[in-house]
This record gives sequence, C-alpha cells and structure tokens, in this order.
Amino acid sequence: MRAWREDLLSIDRRQKLVYFSHPKSGSFEIVEPDMVGIEQLIRAGAVHLRAEESEESGEGDGDTAAELGLPAIDENRVFRVRSKTNQQIVSTCKRLHQRSEQEYADKGIWVLYLGLGMLTWVDPADKKKVSSPLLMVPVRLTKAGQVYVLGRTDDEPFLNTALSLKMSRDFGIELPDFDDDDVAIADVAERVLQATSGQPTWTVESRAILMPFSFHKEAMYKDLEQNEDTIIGSNLIQLLSLGPEAPSAGSFAYEPPSDEQLDTVIAPENLHSILDADGSQRRCVIAARDGSSFVMDGPPGTGKSQTIANIIAELMATGKSVLFVSEKAAALDVVRDRLAARNLDPFLLELHSHKATRKQVVQTLHAELLKKPVARESFGAVEQKRLGQTRSELSAYAQAMNEIRRPLGRSLHDALGRLSQLTGVENYPTGDKDAFSELSAEQLAMLLEHAAQLEGVWRPAEEGDAFLWRGLRGESMSMSERKNAEDTALAAAKAVRGVVDAAQFFDSSLPFRDFDLNDDGLRQRLEVLKVYGIGRFVPASWWTIDQLDELDRRVMELRRITNERLTAIEEISANFRAAWRSEDRQLFDTLKSAMAADPNVFPEALGDMTVVNIKEAAGNLRELIQNFGQLAKVAGKLGKLFKVDPDTVSMGRLQALIALARLSQSGNLPEANWLIPGVQGALDESARVLDNLTAMVREREETLNSVFKPEVLDLDLIGLKVRFADRKGFKVWSKQAREDKKTLRGVTQSGGAGKEIVARLDEALAWQQAQRDLSSGETEYSPRLGEYYQGTSTDFGRLSAALEVAREAIRLAGQDIAPGALASQIARGTEPEFDLIPTADRAEKQLSSVREEVRSLLHSEYASALYILPLPEVLTLLGQVAERLSNSSAERERLEEMGGSSLTLHACVEGIGKIGMLHELEVAVEAAATDDAELIGSRYQRFETDWDEIDADRKWCREVRDVVKAPLDATAVPFLEEFRPEDHSLVGLVDTWRAAKDNLLYFFVPVQRNELENALNDSLSSAHALLEEMADSAATDIDVWFEFSRLTNVMAREGMSDVISALEAKAAPAAEVCDAVERAALEPWAESVIGVDERLKSYRADNRDQLVGSFQELDNRLVQEAFSAVVTA
Repeated sequence: MRAWREDLLSIDRRQKLVYFSHPKSGSFEIVEPDMVGIEQLIRAGAVHLRAEESEESGEGDGDTAAELGLPAIDENRVFRVRSKTNQQIVSTCKRLHQRSEQEYADKGIWVLYLGLGMLTWVDPADKKKVSSPLLMVPVRLTKAGQVYVLGRTDDEPFLNTALSLKMSRDFGIELPDFDDDDVAIADVAERVLQATSGQPTWTVESRAILMPFSFHKEAMYKDLEQNEDTIIGSNLIQLLSLGPEAPSAGSFAYEPPSDEQLDTVIAPENLHSILDADGSQRRCVIAARDGSSFVMDGPPGTGKSQTIANIIAELMATGKSVLFVSEKAAALDVVRDRLAARNLDPFLLELHSHKATRKQVVQTLHAELLKKPVARESFGAVEQKRLGQTRSELSAYAQAMNEIRRPLGRSLHDALGRLSQLTGVENYPTGDKDAFSELSAEQLAMLLEHAAQLEGVWRPAEEGDAFLWRGLRGESMSMSERKNAEDTALAAAKAVRGVVDAAQFFDSSLPFRDFDLNDDGLRQRLEVLKVYGIGRFVPASWWTIDQLDELDRRVMELRRITNERLTAIEEISANFRAAWRSEDRQLFDTLKSAMAADPNVFPEALGDMTVVNIKEAAGNLRELIQNFGQLAKVAGKLGKLFKVDPDTVSMGRLQALIALARLSQSGNLPEANWLIPGVQGALDESARVLDNLTAMVREREETLNSVFKPEVLDLDLIGLKVRFADRKGFKVWSKQAREDKKTLRGVTQSGGAGKEIVARLDEALAWQQAQRDLSSGETEYSPRLGEYYQGTSTDFGRLSAALEVAREAIRLAGQDIAPGALASQIARGTEPEFDLIPTADRAEKQLSSVREEVRSLLHSEYASALYILPLPEVLTLLGQVAERLSNSSAERERLEEMGGSSLTLHACVEGIGKIGMLHELEVAVEAAATDDAELIGSRYQRFETDWDEIDADRKWCREVRDVVKAPLDATAVPFLEEFRPEDHSLVGLVDTWRAAKDNLLYFFVPVQRNELENALNDSLSSAHALLEEMADSAATDIDVWFEFSRLTNVMAREGMSDVISALEAKAAPAAEVCDAVERAALEPWAESVIGVDERLKSYRADNRDQLVGSFQELDNRLVQEAFSAVVTA
C-alpha cells in the first residue's frame, strides 16, 4: 500500500506543486492585487487579466488594450500579470482554456488553479531556496468575445496536498487542516508560519500564480492513506498487491465457460442482454453475474462498451447496484448512451465532471425519484422455452456436419466427399486416429505438397536394391561432392583389380596353403606377411610337432626356477650381505630347534628377538641367576629369625617377612596373647564396649563436676531424690530433712542444697548409673586388653593402633609362623633379635633390585609365576633356561659374522632356509641341462639364458603356425624357410583398396554401409563390376536418393511413416503416392470427428427451414424486450 501511494506522487524537482518555477509558457504570475485581494476578487465573481501597468503603458509596442481592440473593463476587477504582454496573455489564456476543458472532458478532472501564497523553504539536499504554492483555488477561463475571463468553479479551495506530504515525509512538519467552507489565505499563511516556526529561514510570501496543476493523484493518495485499513482488508486488493501469495488467492480463481459450455451454463434466452452478444461477450456477462473478478481485454471496436452495457443490465436485473468507473469520461458516456437507448436511463446516476457537483447530484436524484418507469413484458415463459428448444434443434446438425472444423478448415461433409473420390488406394494403411484427430489445413496442404514432390523421386522405392546409391549419408551433396563420389567409386574399382593380381602371386609362393579370394582371405595373407616379416630363427622341429605345449611348460618352469634363484639371492644378500656361503645351510636345523625349544620366559618370543638381543638377554639372565643366589641367602637368614624353613621362602614370602620385621618397630606393639588368630573378635568387642562405657562416664562427669563432688556417687541418691520429692508443708522442717540437706551440702562444690541442686539429682543419679555400668563392664572385658586399658584414662586410639598391628602381623605370618615365634619379635614387653632390622633392610634392597631385573628381562606371566616359587626352585628353572640358550650360541655367533645381528632369529632361520633352497635349485638345473638344450635350442645357457628372446621365438613361431595352419609336412618347411615377405607388394595394394573402399563407404549410412561393404568383401572379382556400375550412375542417382530420403523423412515426421513404408515395400508406382497420403490423413480425421461428436449419431432434417424462421422471430423479440425484464426487476 505504501508503494502504491508513493508511486502516485513523484515529489522531485519536476513536481511544480513543490518545486515551483514558471515554465516557458502556460503560466501567469499575478502581481496586483496582493494574495488577499486576489482571493476576495475571485470569490466575488469573474476577473479580467491584463498586463502589468508598466508593461501596458510602454511606447511603440502596439500592445495596449485599445490597440489590440480589447473591450473596456472594470479596473477594479483586474488581475495584473507580470512579464506578459496583453497579446501573450490572450494567447496563453486560449491554450490554458483548451487544455483545462479537454482534461475535464476526457478525464472529468479540473487542472486549472490559482496558487495563493508561496512558502519559501530551503532544500537540505542542495541548500537552495524552494518556493511552493499554499492555497489552491480551482478556477475556469471562459471566453468573452476576444478575451477570456477568470472565475471560480463550484469546487472548494484546498491546501497544497503535495506540499503537505513533502513537509510531513522529509521534515516531520504537519501542515494544518482547514474546513472547505471557510478556508482563507490569510489564515492559511499564519498557521503555516506557526507550523514551520522551527525553521527560522522559511517565509511565506504574498504571491499568486495561475497555471495547470494535477491534483487527482493527491486525492487518490489521501484516499489510500486515510482508508488504508479498510483497503488492505479487501481480499481483492490483497490479491492485486501480493499475487499468488495473498491469503485469499485461491478464492478468486475460476474457469470461464468454453464456447461449448456457454449454452449449458446459462442459456442465452435466460440472460437479460439488451444488446447483441457473441460467445466471448456472454462469457463476460456470466462471470460478472456469478460475482467473479476478471479483466476484459480487447482492441478498439470489439464490443467492450457493448459488453459493459449488457453486464450492467444483467446485474440490475439480479437486484444489484453497479458502480461503473473509467479514467476517461468519454467511456462513461458511451455506456450511458447504450443503456439510455434501451430505456434504462432513469436508473442511471452520473457522478463525473460537472455532473458530480452537489447541486447537480441533488437535482438528478430529485428528478429520477419522481419517475416510476413501467415496462410491459410480452415475451413470456412459453416463448422463452420455445426459443431454447428451437435453438438446440437447429444447432445440432449445423454444428456437426456443416461447421468448419478447426484447424482443418473443412466441414465433415466436405472431407467425406473427398474420401469417396480417392479410389484405388484403399489397401494402404492410414495415419493414427489420435495423431490426425486435430488435422489442420496447413498440415494437410503440406502433406500433399510433400507427397507430390516424392512422386518425382520415387525410383529408389520402385527399384529397391537395384538402386545402388541408396542409403547415402547426410541430406544433400554439392556438384563437387557428387563428382568426388563418382571418382571414389572409380578409384575403388581400380584398387580392387590390383589386389586380385597381387593375391594370386602371393598364393604361388606358398602352395601348401589355400586362401579365398575375398576380404577374409586378404586378412589371412596379410597376417602371414606381418608375422613372418619379423624374421626370427627357430629349430625346424618347432614347425612339424603337433603342439608346443611341452616346450612351453619346460620354458616356463626353467624361467620360474631362474627367477626364484635370483629372488632368493637378492633376499639372502639383503639380509646377510656378502658374507654368506652355501655351507651356511647347515645352520638351519640347529637354529630351528633352538627356536622350537623357546623357554618362553622373555617378553618376546625367541624367534621374534634379534640375534644381538638374544645374546644380551642370555648375559642378563646369567647375572639375574647370580642375584637370585644372593637373595636366597639373605631370605634364608630372615626366615630363620621367624623360625621359617629357608628352602620354602619365595619372593612373595620374603616380602611378608620384611613387613613383619618392620612391625617390630611400631610404637604400639600388641600384647603377646593378641597374636593368636582366634582372639581378634573378642579384642575388638572389648575395645568397643569399654570405649562406649568410659565415654558415657566421662560425659556425665564433665557435665556435673562443677556441681557435685565425686563423693556424690557414694550416696543413696535414689532415696534422697524420693525424700526430697515427698516433702511438703511442715515436713520440710523435719529432722530427716535437715540431715538430708546436710548430707547433700557435703557433696556439692558450692556447699549448698537449694532447689537448683535438688533439681539436678536426676543427672547425678545417671552419672552414678554410668559408673556402675563401667565397673560391671571392666570386670568382663578389661582383662583381655592388658595394660592398654586404664579406666576412663584409656587412650583408645593407641589401643586401636596396637590391635591393628596385631591383625597385620597375623595376616603377614600366615600359616607357617607360630604365634610364639611371632610374639618373640614384635610383642609388647619383648626385645626383637638385634640383626632383625638390618637383615630385613638388606633383604628389601636385594628383593627390589631382583624384582626390577625380572620385570625388565622376563615377560609378566613368567615373572608372576616366579614370585610365588621358593627361591631355590627359581634358581633351578633359570639355570635350565640359560643352558638352553647356550646350546645355540655358536650358531648365533656365525649369524653375527654373516651380518645378521639385527635380524630376528625367525628371519635368520628363513634366510638360512633360502640358502638351502638355492643349493637344491642349482643341483636340479645342472642335472637336466643336456635334455633342456636339445628341446629349447642353442639359446639355452642354464641360468644365463635370455628368456625374453626365447619367449619372443615361441610367440613368433606360434603366430606363424596359426597363419600357415601348422603342423607342416616336412616338404613344406623349405617353402616356408625360403619365403621372403619383401618380395610381395600385397600390403600396400590392400591398404590402397581398403582406403578406397572406406572412402566410398563413408558416403553411406551405417545400415547401407554394412550391406555394401559385405557385398564388396564377399567376392573381390565381383566387386570390380559393381564399382564400375556405381561410377556410371553417380551423376543422376545421387540427387534422386537425397531428395527421396529427405521427403520420406519429412513424411515420417508428419505421421505418414506407415503408408510410405507400405508403398515402398510394395514398390508401388509413383502415381499412387499422393492419393494414398491424402486418404491416410483425411480418413482418421473423419473417424475421430464422428467418434467424438454425439450430434452425428442421430439427427432429423424435417421442417428445418420452418424452425429457422421461428427461431429468428423469437430471438429478435427477446433482445428488443430484454429491458422490460430489467425494469421489472
């Protein structure tokens, strides 16, 4: 909506309403009176225009009013115009009068205005001053004799809307609104100055101008702006602005009825058309009647105004009011005249040009409301029914048989008549009914034209295969190309003659081999020349033996052996460099046995270890065995201190003995009887119970030691509590009461026995009970804890630590250390052996070192197994491993000499194995050397043989055997050995023949090319005669073929492939082509029309003329009286 509004107003420097400047002609600057005086004069009546007095009084210019013959006027009703002579004023007034009246007549808008007041403002774009008229007064020039007078129109003055928009849009200044009835320039100027007071450089000047302005777009702009919500809420407006994306886009779509549907949607007699209407016009009337929105388009003179008049009448008849709007007033008048001519003018209200004034509208409404049009209907329902029936009966036959069928341009009757004339071609196929159902006149004419042309070049079809130039490639040939084709045929004939002579000479050189005189025979001869031309020499036996299989097998085997030997040498040398010898194969068994006897003690398998790594591992193993011996000695000594058999101590057990020795240094050693495994539960229970009881006593004591003395626990607290509770009244003064208070004072810290002391006797009683419970528990549990228990002063943390030492000692001692032996070293009150800790230190150091060696040298599973074995057994096992490694030490030293230090033992064994294999290969080849030389020939040189040359010999011999059909008889071998390819020129002649043949074949399409090539290849002697005949006929037959081919392709594209193929297959005479083609097109078209048109299945012709007359009379009456139905509605 904003875009539409902006498009209406172009507020740039071309807009005179905002950027005012006088054009070269067609405007006046009125200088007298001032703008207020001008407003008063024009409001009072007509005013004359004269030149400014200074201009009018000039001498010699011949422009005074008197000199021009202008009438005398009232000088008090004159507008003085600057920079114009009186003559210029008259001519300018004439142009302004013509333009304003023409615009009003064409568009119904007024364009001539007085601009009163001028706002001078500064354009921020270029800092230049701009003038814009303020109050726009609509005026009219009326001719009065030789001059024109200026007067007000009936429209009201208004503020310059374009200026208001510019101020609001670019400066945020809202110019004031004025009521149309009382707007005055003085008030406008004052209020505009107030509105622009924020712009100190802006002024309002007292100026007046007269020129054409167009304001209808500003009115449209205001309408769009003020009614924006209503307008954009319209579904139709949304569709116009948003197109298919509008929310209601689908609701406006509709399919107008086709010509065939028009009579069924709404019968013509049911419409209220006051004027004649054809099918397209009726579609518009029906769409408007149904409420559809649409655009009616057509060039001048096509009945648009007539259609609009019918639409208005139709809508009036259905009870609707119609607003007809046009940019041009003339269009409104045309439609009005058509409606008035049909007596519908009482229902029209014109709202444009001068007829849209308030006065005119009121007068028109008053006049028409007093009238009451009356219509008499003489065309009733009976006549309407008769008209519809008659129309249907007449249309059926006429439309079916006599209408011109588009696009063919013929009636069905005409087509059937033509088919009856096409005799003699009934047996040929016709075109497809679906393809020719829409046959057009142009299509039929083109078919017949092409058929006539095809008759003239029908020879290829009549002669068939005898037409030698059929199947040429492309669409045409130039004269030079035709000459080239003829020369190519002659060259081919000459070339094939030379090939036949050369082939016969070739056959005489190899009499033992029969060759055919055709293309395949040429190929065989060329193969002999090609293969034998290599010129290799082979033993004569290779030609006469049945097969070369035995030779091939032995050559392949020897070549394989040679390659295996070279590969083995390369691999052995890569591993052992040049230091290896054939005798080193004897190392194989020992090294393989050593690898098989892998003790599996190292992190890697022995075969995966390098020779140098095995040597290093063996040395490390010997050193480990020595360290294990030293560890066994210190482990035995430590075991004896705990009365353990030294031969049973493992690394794991030694670790436990070391830990036991460390426990002897604990600060909280257990009692001796605590080291018996079965007493741990009772000890834990005693510690737990006494810990709880002593804690309770300590808690009570800490709470009451500030109130009571410990002696309070010796009193009968229950009795005191009861007696104090029972004393009331005079009992508080009894002797017993005084004694009880004295007793209580003796055990209190304060020496008092007041109520607050008595109140805490319950707490004292609880303290007393806790002490009694502790005493009872001590009797049962304290003996088990020994000296660690000291009543309420017991350090239970120290007691717990000592119990934990006892538990750890029992765990470490296991089953093989007696409690007595354990107690002698770590029990409370005993002294451990003097060398216990030094021995444990040495054992721990050596054990750590040995375990580190084991982890680095041996794999983890084996190391774990050693950890639990007695140390003497470990020494035995490691000694056995060391002995196994020493069994192959000499062989490993040889491997190092051979350069195999960095190789794995497995790789070394493989390398030694290859040395043995190499020896076996050489022995085997030497044993068969004599037989192999006899079979292979003189090229065989054992391991120095050039096998590529022997392979080339075998390949060449096999190829020659294939082309000469070996094996050969012994008598044929001399011919073959004496054969010299260079004595024969067949190769060049064949190349010439084939090139000439290919050059000729190039002119033909693939199918014909293959047929011709087969004919030339089957017999070289027959090919010569065929080629000479082609050369003789080239000049005429080539053009015939191209035209024939072009036209048959054209006919195929036009749907005539079946009929043309049938004509060609039958070798039909050329005279039948045109008739067969015309029949093939018309017959399926007629069948299609008859098949789909229901009107052709049953019809009657009786009384048709009478029906025509009846229909015409009824139809005329319907149109003439249609207005009556409208008036009645």
